[in-house]
Formats: sequence, C-alpha cells, structure tokens
Amino acid sequence: MDLHLFATGNTQAAGGPSSGFQPQGKNPSGDHSYLIELTSANWRPLSDSEKFRLFSRDLLHWETHLSLAMDAGLSLATNDRLFLGRGGYGFLRRYGFNMADEANDTFFGAFLFPTLFHEDPRYIPMDHGTKRARIAYALSRVVITRNDAGRAELNKSLILGTVVSSAMSSAYYSPVGGSTGAGVIFADAGISLASVAGFNLFKEYWPNVSRKLKLNLWIRNLIRSSVRDTIRVY
Repeated sequence: MDLHLFATGNTQAAGGPSSGFQPQGKNPSGDHSYLIELTSANWRPLSDSEKFRLFSRDLLHWETHLSLAMDAGLSLATNDRLFLGRGGYGFLRRYGFNMADEANDTFFGAFLFPTLFHEDPRYIPMDHGTKRARIAYALSRVVITRNDAGRAELNKSLILGTVVSSAMSSAYYSPVGGSTGAGVIFADAGISLASVAGFNLFKEYWPNVSRKLKLNLWIRNLIRSSVRDTIRVY
C-alpha cells in the first residue's frame, strides 16, 4: 500500500501543537483552526468516518494520481506487465490497474480493517532517539501499530489488508494474463509490506535528510506535508 495518507479532516488534537512543522494556514471557513503535524504528543484516535476519509482523500489527491501515472510510465518503459499492451493503450491500462491496486490497498488497509480492529492506520513518527532506535521503530510499524485505546498491538489491519488486497489484485489481473496462485499472492504481499517499511523510513527521516541536503524550504515542506499525516487544531 502506498501509504501517503494525507490530512485527516476536522481532527482535533488531544495535546498541544507539535514542534518542527509549522501550521499550514487558517481554515477558510473562518473557524480559526489550522493543520499541524501528527506526533505522539498530540495523537488521538480516529473516528470511523475519519478513517474512511483517509481512504477517499488518498484516491482524490493529485499526488496519488501523479505517482500512479509515473509508475505506469516506468512500467511501460521497462516492458513490465507486457500483457497490458504497449503504447498509449498500454499506459492507460497500466494506470487503470494501478488505480485499482491503490483503491484496494487503501480501502482494506486504511479504512475497513482499521475500523473492524480499532487500529490506527497512520504512521506516527518517533522524531527522537538514536538512529538505531528510530530505524527499528520505523521498520517495526509494519507489524506493530497503535490501537484506538493508545496501546501497541499486532498490526492486523496492515498485514491482513495487504494479503486480501493482493488476492483481489490477482483476481482481476488473472483474466488479462497476469500470474495467479497462492505463491504469487503471498509474494506480492511480502513486497508490499517491504515497500511500506521502506516508506516508513522515508517518513521518519525526511526532515533530517532534507535539512542536511539543504533543499529549498518550499520543496522540503511540500514533500513533508505529502508524506507526514496532519491533524486539525482549534
């Protein structure tokens, strides 16, 4: 699952504003609220409707479609998934299947199973401690998550959601020439979980890396606001 889950809507923080990432502007409705970055200090559980909003927002966000289009273009250029064709037709088919994959992953991993198991699908950055501790924390979030009561538990939502979405993906790839079978499903699920672990590392360390690279502040904040979850405070 491409876990770039964005702002959670009208989410009121349980704690004070986070340090580091600054408010992203007032709400145009005039309620004097603004977005700040999600941290352990200001965390609170999401309601079921807010979990659904994570799913719907991901599908509607332009960055999601840009990422899917870039992946489709790379797949076409490297002759990956040849059964989907070549040229413009092949690109559109790859983009369409990528969109179906993203919808499956996010529906099961960000909404349905987190709602059923009462788990938080968001990545909550550590942002402190030794490098080893932060790396271990980021990678461990594939198998450990925070439940709605604030306790750590097995990340059933991500693990089960990844396997189920891989099975669904196999079902609609098979009629057009894609590989199928239990081995393919579990291999795809394993690759997806490894991808999530890698993206967790990126989320955890992007602020540090961007400062060391001395990137333009606008670019730093643009990427950070895309990969880090936010909450609304009043």
